[in-house]
Amino acid sequence: PVCSHNMSDKSVKWTTVGKGRGKPGLSKKPVKPTEEAPSMPIAEAINPLAPTETSFGTFAEIQEWKHRREGSPSEEAVKESRGRKQATKRKHEKDLKREITLKEALLQVDVHELSTQLEESRMRFTSYPLVWLKDIADKLQSQLSAVKKESDPLLRGKADDYPLCEAGDDLLAMLSETYNELEAETLVHFYQHLLEQLMEGSQQGQQTHGLRILLQALLLTRPEIVGPGLQDEASSLLKKEVGHMKRLLVLLWSLGQMPNGNWVAPFRMWVHAVLPLLFGRSGKPLASEIQQDVVRHFHSIVSVMKREFDIDSVAVTKAAVDVVDLEHFLWLQQTMFVQKKLTAQLHEELRQVYPALKAVVFTARPKNQLRNFFPSLLVKLEKTRSEYEAELLSCAVDCLCEDDYCFVLWQ
Repeated sequence: PVCSHNMSDKSVKWTTVGKGRGKPGLSKKPVKPTEEAPSMPIAEAINPLAPTETSFGTFAEIQEWKHRREGSPSEEAVKESRGRKQATKRKHEKDLKREITLKEALLQVDVHELSTQLEESRMRFTSYPLVWLKDIADKLQSQLSAVKKESDPLLRGKADDYPLCEAGDDLLAMLSETYNELEAETLVHFYQHLLEQLMEGSQQGQQTHGLRILLQALLLTRPEIVGPGLQDEASSLLKKEVGHMKRLLVLLWSLGQMPNGNWVAPFRMWVHAVLPLLFGRSGKPLASEIQQDVVRHFHSIVSVMKREFDIDSVAVTKAAVDVVDLEHFLWLQQTMFVQKKLTAQLHEELRQVYPALKAVVFTARPKNQLRNFFPSLLVKLEKTRSEYEAELLSCAVDCLCEDDYCFVLWQ
């Protein structure tokens, strides 16, 4: 409602605007376009604006102008340039792949850098000497990475102390000093680490010269770490790796190392771990193609032992007796005379080792220990009817001649 009034008239009159009518300004019926009421303008599509010049376009024009001015390179020039690049790339790849000899690589080994690495590891891991040694192993392996890989894990035809013999005196001195500073327990763990890394590297076809040098230097400096605990672990490893030729061969190489003629560690490993596997005493026997290597290396170990025995029988016998007790000697004796799992040739080669082994382990043993051996000989004599019987009888006579108490046991 809107109030309308006449200013001259004091009376006020209220009226309602739009009541009963349509809304003002709106029509209920659509307006048809006519001449009087033209239709509303219709928006037409507007063409997009033409692109303006940009800095990129200007740059392209400048470059095109330069090419026209200087002239494009000829096809021969392009080929020549491409050929030079390819030749440089091939030369670079060849340099990266070039393999050098171990002797060349060892001449390039930076012993100062290895020492620096050791000191840094000491500072960062003060209470973890095993980490120091592992860092040194990684560093040395890296410095020898260009050396040609070994095709034979056993290194047949190489010197007995290869690859350590190729190392310089300064490298060996640094390693020896480091090993002598550390506890035996740490070195045992490092020895185990080296064995695992050697097997892994050999299986993957990697060069392992650095690891071999570290292991040989360790056995040369601290041979006493190879004790009964390690011989038991070596036996377990051998049984586990029988079916993996590369891992098995590099493991045999590791267990057979006797740097500087130290025969005690390999003798222990061969007697307690390798020979039982050779005869199938500890699971699956060794493959026939490596049985010959095992027998011949045992021959080498006993030969070195006998050579030292002729110089110092007391010291050698004491070391040998600590490794082989009487019962184990009886087992070795029986395998060399009775065992039929080897070929005739290999069995004969093994028999050739027996006289030296008997001289060191049995005949030179303290006399009062023979009485502990004599009863076992009598029991075996009652059960044996072969060539082995004559050897048992010979040992029994030796006991009676050297230890009078054996007569009491015989009665």
